[in-house]
Parts: sequence; structure tokens; C-alpha cells
Amino acid sequence: MRFNSQFYWIILSALIVFPYIAVCQDETIEVEFVEASPLWVHVLQDTTFTPTSFNGGLTSFSSLNSFLVSRSFGDYLYVLNTARVQHSSIHDHHGFVLDKIDYRTGELIWKYHNTIYIDGQQDFYKDIFLRGDGNIDLIGVERFNSQGGNWNFPGSQSSPIRRTIDSQTGELLDLQQGLFNICEANFPNYHYNLFPVVYDSIYLSTNAIGEYIGQAGNPVYDYGYTFQILDRELNIIDTSRQVFEMSDLGPFSVDQPAYILKLDESTLIALAYKDRFEGWDNHGTEIIWIDISNTGDINIRQSIDYKDILPATKYSFVNQRFKVVNNTIFLSHRFPNFDILADANYILWLNEDGSVKTFVDLPAHGDHVYLLTDLFYANDQFGYLFASPGSSNGYGYDILRIREGVDTVEFISSISTDDIGVEFGINFNTLVDEQFVIFGGRVIKDGQLSKNSNQVHCFLAEDLGLDFTVSTSETISYRLGSFSLFPNPARSQASISANIDFDGVVLYNLTGKRIAEFSGDRIDISSLPQGMYFVYLTNNGHRVTSTEKLVKTGY
Repeated sequence: MRFNSQFYWIILSALIVFPYIAVCQDETIEVEFVEASPLWVHVLQDTTFTPTSFNGGLTSFSSLNSFLVSRSFGDYLYVLNTARVQHSSIHDHHGFVLDKIDYRTGELIWKYHNTIYIDGQQDFYKDIFLRGDGNIDLIGVERFNSQGGNWNFPGSQSSPIRRTIDSQTGELLDLQQGLFNICEANFPNYHYNLFPVVYDSIYLSTNAIGEYIGQAGNPVYDYGYTFQILDRELNIIDTSRQVFEMSDLGPFSVDQPAYILKLDESTLIALAYKDRFEGWDNHGTEIIWIDISNTGDINIRQSIDYKDILPATKYSFVNQRFKVVNNTIFLSHRFPNFDILADANYILWLNEDGSVKTFVDLPAHGDHVYLLTDLFYANDQFGYLFASPGSSNGYGYDILRIREGVDTVEFISSISTDDIGVEFGINFNTLVDEQFVIFGGRVIKDGQLSKNSNQVHCFLAEDLGLDFTVSTSETISYRLGSFSLFPNPARSQASISANIDFDGVVLYNLTGKRIAEFSGDRIDISSLPQGMYFVYLTNNGHRVTSTEKLVKTGY
């Protein structure tokens, strides 16, 4: 499928409903909804990289995406999408695409992509990091098995891998790969997760190792997690290796190595799954706190087993959200519910010390079952979630609210995305940064999505128009107003007509740089270069309107 420009502009011009949520410390202000046009839509894939580039015959397709916003070297958004196309039960083809996007306009700056056609080989990248020199690191794992995609076969190999990409040109600058760990007959060595503790010098690696304890025809592995310290070349510099002893903490799941997040400047947290082999209901989820305050002595501060709270899981990270939002820890996972023979979604919201703020066995809205929830805003008492798929018929998502100490969710609204032709799928992250929310989705063709056709990914930017930092002493229940500029295009001056009180005007350019501020209902643009600008209105220092485009012309 070629994503043509006509369809692109259909998406750009469509209206969607988006909630504007105001929260104060002591109470929740009534939520109001307004209709708004997407600021931009960016199509991640084109004819140079689509799922069917993987040589036909695909039977399934899955993907993960990651975001990175960079302002140190300009306002840019980096989007990483790793794709997996399965041709048979053990033969996989893998690839990824990295786009650099103008954060304010959605315009593509450059595209870097790589595909792997070798059966049994994976380059799987999950994280993007901004280096001190302004370039980009993609961090992941390479796995290879000459017998196909079964990574537990003797001879399978895995190693940490990092690609450094020139942020200006999108060219590959460096490729570093650590030593392969080769599986012996009874000791499969699963893959890695990396986190840069100190760039260019110290990386923390987690690796799942195991011993075969099953019988013929019933492969079962007893796994533990290994934490290693690596140098820039991804060689081990900590030979002692801190290992969770299986006899002390029990075996861990083969599905993933511990996934690492930064909690604060001195602490990393790692999410791990445990297989206890005492029946399905005895699996569990563990979070590990890692002290990095002294980079010469990185150690495990604590680990908490949430077995008594969360149900069983052996599912991969494609079906979960693990993130840190405003010093709170959010874990959402899709688990099998054998009582109803269907999937269910569970939400675990934690304080930074690991104590439970809220656990929700999510029953959904009515009879509707959510497959994924994603926290996009939180304070000490409230959190707001995107829940997918929406409870309305068709494509879309719901907005939910959770409260500390309350084991249910509050349904806010159901948002339809049918008209803009986008499905906000289970595997797509969301990013909230300043006034913008970035949604990941898939383009709908002919009213449906098919696993056996291109599933072209796109990203949609919405203007939140909300100042999350307003104090509780101020009135914060307000709805974004609208205004118009005339003439537009304008040569020297433009007048403002608004339906809301305002005392300030902010004007910025396509790169997001603030160009000028004005007071009154007229703005002077005579000294500005020709081109497109963006304008919004303020009152008492707070933004009170959506954004309007203003074109400066020379005639």
C-alpha cells in the first residue's frame, strides 16, 4: 500500500475529540472536552520500509516503538520502531526504522532503517538515548541461532549491541557489539538489556541465564538474572557480576531480561518476571531497585515481589507498560484470565519506594475489555490513562482516571478515531511532553486492519493546551478558547479576535523557538522573515487558547 498525499491531508484535516484535564492537589476539577485538529501527522513507514518488505509470506506482524525528545540541539522527536515478521513457527525476519522529526511540524528530517533477512538472526532495538555529543544511541540485543528462531537450542548466541547514529545526517557512526554468550546444552543464555549509567564509560547489563531442568518433550528452564557492568565497547569490566541466586529468589521468566528504567539520579529500577514452576498461578512479578549513586559500586538496594498482588504472567513486554511518571511507578499488563477464558488488564501504581498506591483489576467499562492502559499524567493523588481499544464501536481509545487507594477506575470518555483513519493499537506507546501528546497508531485501509497486509504506522501530535504546573491557589478550571487572526496571510500587522480574555500573545517559529511576545489585540510582524509562524494567547502568564498558524508574506 502506498500512503498517498491525498490520504495524508485527509488525516491532517480531520477533527478528533480530546479531553483537557485539570487537576489540583485537593480536588478534581470537572473535565471538559473540546474538538481539535492534530498539529501534525507523521507516517513512519513508506515504500522503503514496510512490513511486506520482509519478502512475502508473512503470517504475523508485531512492533514496538520508543520516543526521544531532544531540545539541547534543536527541537526534534526521534521515533524508533522495531518490527518482527514471523514466516513460520521458528523463522523470523526483523528490522527497525528510526525517524528524526521536527517536533513542532512533524516534518521528516531523515530516516535510518535496517532489515535482517537471515533466519534465526535478530537485531532488536528497544531504547533510544541522547548522547552528550548530541548524537543518538540505539541500544538492544543481537541473537543468532543456526537452527532458526528457537533461542533455547544449544548453540544459540546473544550479545548486547549499540548503534550510534549521527543526529545531523542519520548516518551510522559506530557499531559496538559485546561478547556473544553461547548456550551450552543445558545452559541456555537468553538476551540482554542495557542501560547507560555514565555515557561512553559505564553500562548496566541484565542477562537471563538458565539451566535445563525439564524432561524430553517438555523443555523447562530454571532462570536467574545476571547484572553486569560494561565499558563503552560493551566488554565486561565487573567480573564479579551480581547474580540473583535462584535458591534465594526463585527462577525468573525466560521471556525477557529485566527491563531497566531511571527512577531518579541515584536509582534505576528493573522489572523482572519469575517462573516458580509450581503451577501457572504461582508465577510473579518483581521490581528491583539498583543504587547507582556510586558508579564504582553499583549494587542492588532492594527487590519487591508482587506475587500476592499481580496474577500469573509469562507474556512478553509487547503487552505491558512500565514507566516512571512524576516520581511514581506505573505497571500495566495484559494477563490471561482463565475464569473468563479471555485477556484482562491489571494496573499497579506504586510510590517511588515500591509501596502500592493503587492496584486495579480492570473490569473495563461495561462489558468492554481493555487490552492495554498507559499512564500519561500523575500527581500524588490522581493518574490519567489512555485505555485501548475504546469501548465505543470502531477504533479509538478511552480516558480513565485512577485515585490513590481506590481499586476501581473512573470512566471519563470514549474517543473515536474512525474519521481520521487511525487505530491506536495495543503495541504503541504515547508520549506527553510539555503541551504535546504524541500518539502512535496504524493506518486503517478500507475500514479494517489486516495482519496479512501492510500496517503502515503513523504518529499524531495533539496540543494538550494545559499547564500542569499551576498552583492549587489559582482557579484552574478553564477551557481552551479559540481566536482568529486577520488578515492571514499578513504582511506587516495582524489583528486578533478572541472569545476569551487574554493579556498576552506568544509567537514562535517552525523550530519551536519563541520569536516574540505582544500585548493587546494587534501584533507587528513587519520585521519578521517571510514564512509560517504559530500563535497562542495567554492570560496572567497561563496559556488560554489553542494554537493558530500565521503566514507572513512579502506582498
